Amino acid sequence: MRRTGFVRRRPLRTGIVALSALAVMVLSPAPPGALAAYAEQVLYRFCSQTNCVDGKNPVAAPIMDGGGNLYGTTVSGGANNGGVVFKLTPTATGWTYSVLYSFCSKALCADGGTPNAGLLMDGMGNLYGTTTGGGPNQSTSGVVFKLAPSGSGWTEMVLYSFCAQSNCADGAQPYAGLIMDAAGNLYGTTVGGGNSTSVCTGGPGCGVVFKLAPTSTGWAETVLYRFCSSYPCADGANPAAGLLMDGAGNLYGTTAGGGYGYDAVCGSNHGCGVVFELTPTVTGWKETVIYAFCPPPQSNCTDGANPYAGLTMDGAGNLYGTTANAGFTSGHLGNVFELMPTGTGGARSFFTSFARRAVAPTAPYPMPP
Repeated sequence: MRRTGFVRRRPLRTGIVALSALAVMVLSPAPPGALAAYAEQVLYRFCSQTNCVDGKNPVAAPIMDGGGNLYGTTVSGGANNGGVVFKLTPTATGWTYSVLYSFCSKALCADGGTPNAGLLMDGMGNLYGTTTGGGPNQSTSGVVFKLAPSGSGWTEMVLYSFCAQSNCADGAQPYAGLIMDAAGNLYGTTVGGGNSTSVCTGGPGCGVVFKLAPTSTGWAETVLYRFCSSYPCADGANPAAGLLMDGAGNLYGTTAGGGYGYDAVCGSNHGCGVVFELTPTVTGWKETVIYAFCPPPQSNCTDGANPYAGLTMDGAGNLYGTTANAGFTSGHLGNVFELMPTGTGGARSFFTSFARRAVAPTAPYPMPP
């Protein structure tokens, strides 16, 4: 069975990697409203090679190693038009671009295809990432991969291929990147798979949080949580972003749907999204919804809706994030929010509500109907 899955909107152009260099240094605080001046330098223009074998459409941020090299992904292009992993190396005269791996190099893209997320590098220089497509189980299920440097180049290894279980109970289509704990375990999310429900786009399933643990024979996947445990998905649905781990090993993340019931602003009939926490226990992992967006009796979701991005945590344990839709401004253009831990749950405050666009931000893929 071929699943249609989620479709990320492509950029209008093939993409560039750009570096902003500080052009003006201010020794005293800038006056309110003043903007610092930065000079942009284009490091590389994609699709500079015939048939875009160098890749095109980078949608994730690159990472940098200790030597100042940049590593990233492109959704498409490459030798097989399945996307690439690339490296940019600084030189005395500019930057040298190289493709470390072109996806869909194996039959039916068993090695993965269309990486939408960025990369993770371990202490040995190995790269880890996800692809939303490819894999031997279904062409749209996706994989977790590893790229290891060697004397002759880089070797790709598929650590896990999703939809290996009936109805994709193990998850499908990871749109976000990975995090790694001190033991070398990997954690991530998928927007599909999990519970065998058809209420979410690209079903079955409304997404999972997963863990990959290294073993003597490979990597073992464990599903830590399956979203939409009961309709109407009060526990969240379709996590599009990656995870955050605190010092105690608790995981935090967002889901683009689920939470409170229908509101026309959300574009979803089962909620406007949630912020969640997963806590390890002796019997498994417990999910707690820290905040569900657009709670009743709101009708315009002034607190925000559809958090597609992940979270940032400060030293006091406050969480920060964004919503793609709704807010105080006309046009429902999104919020930046803060969640502060209290004795009874998360309190909310707003930094800003966006109002500079004529239309609302476009989600990276269609919301469930």
